[in-house]
Amino acid sequence: MELTAQCLFGGVVLLAGYTVYGLVWRLFLSPVAKFPGPKIAAATFWYEFYYDVVKGGQYVYRIEQMHKQYGEHSATCTFEMLIRLSRPNRENQPV
Repeated sequence: MELTAQCLFGGVVLLAGYTVYGLVWRLFLSPVAKFPGPKIAAATFWYEFYYDVVKGGQYVYRIEQMHKQYGEHSATCTFEMLIRLSRPNRENQPV
């Protein structure tokens, strides 16, 4: 019985360590970590899940709000960075 409890405890410790390592990597060490954006979105996929599933597909509109708040370069998810390109000003272009 004691061996089973030790194995279970060891598994829980390993899982917690893996989770903490993943969070530290995503928030501080990842190449995407240096770009602006909500830290909760950089840490987990649950942010996108919430807006897509719970709020009924509103993540597209949330991305637009993030671009207004954080600028053209925005880290929108754990492994994603979206770049919003400016639309060309067609009035100043020759025809």
